[in-house]
Amino acid sequence: MSYSDDMFNVYEQTKKLQEDCEELQKTVNPFDNGYELGTTNPVQEDINGGILVDSFFAKRKIKKIRKKTHADLIKAIRNDDMKTLAQIIYFGNLDLTQKDSSNFSAMDWAVGCNRPIAVNLLLKANVKPDDHHPNVLSPLLVAIDPKKTFYGKHTCAKLLIRADADIMQTDTKEESALIKIIKMNMADLFEDISSYKVDKHTLTNEGEPLLLYAAKHAENDIMQNIMNWGFNIKDKTPRQETILHILAARPHKEKFIQKAIEQGVSINAVDILGNTALHYAAQNAQYNNVEILLKAGASPLIKNYKQELPKDKINRKTYSDTAVSKTSALLADAMCSAYQKILEETKNQEPKKITDQKPPFNLNGNSNQHQPE
Repeated sequence: MSYSDDMFNVYEQTKKLQEDCEELQKTVNPFDNGYELGTTNPVQEDINGGILVDSFFAKRKIKKIRKKTHADLIKAIRNDDMKTLAQIIYFGNLDLTQKDSSNFSAMDWAVGCNRPIAVNLLLKANVKPDDHHPNVLSPLLVAIDPKKTFYGKHTCAKLLIRADADIMQTDTKEESALIKIIKMNMADLFEDISSYKVDKHTLTNEGEPLLLYAAKHAENDIMQNIMNWGFNIKDKTPRQETILHILAARPHKEKFIQKAIEQGVSINAVDILGNTALHYAAQNAQYNNVEILLKAGASPLIKNYKQELPKDKINRKTYSDTAVSKTSALLADAMCSAYQKILEETKNQEPKKITDQKPPFNLNGNSNQHQPE
């Protein structure tokens, strides 16, 4: 079952619970819904009698529900008794934002116990998705906790995001919900995030711009969206890495590398160790990325602060022989071309040979040069 199927089931079951509550409400006062009293028709009298009996029991049931406490509400969530929960929400006179002795609200319990239907019922009852105690993590952060997130909680998170939960709230480690979603590559959650909810100047707790953090951790479908959000593509990490440095070291990033180059990211920019994007691509044997960078004008002759050329950075132990050989061949050809170009430029700049120059004096000892008067 996909997440979309699970969301559909949540919505359908929520709708069914609400309809059941509405039917119970109609039973309390049945004669407000078209039934008539005082008829002489025996069949109708029997029907009316049955309706009156049902009405009596429905009133008793609703009266009993209205006596439910906040503890009963939490118990229904914990026991996965969604029918009782729906009745308490629909007929009860409870403050659904009330906290228990542990400062947990009904929404906290619904997310913590992995009850997406309960989350949806509470949201439909106008409980705010971010309603939580300051000392307790927001429901969304709980739902995407990497240590606890699984199928149901993932659905809870999706419901909260669709209800405009604050994705920029941070946990005790100053990691926001958005950063966690990117780190865990929850692409289906990311689909429901709009760019207007995101602060374009957001930094991670390590000081990295959000776009560059995504370049390190996000899969292509997330990366595709986030690159269209208007971030400054020329931002750098604290290590002075550009987005090209990061993308060049990773496979299947060709179209993003090309886009970054087209948007003006410096192709030969160096990090704090003097490495260019070509050094990164070579070290990780990403020959496709090496080829794109070389075609765009990356220099294979730039040395880092350890005097290493890109070809010197190739990790021959980690990557396959094919990847290493292709990367080596591309860099070798590029270096030969670069050296040839330097030689040609140097040759054009050489002074003329002495034998090709006209001597300052002729054979008769007369000077060919202009003499001062």
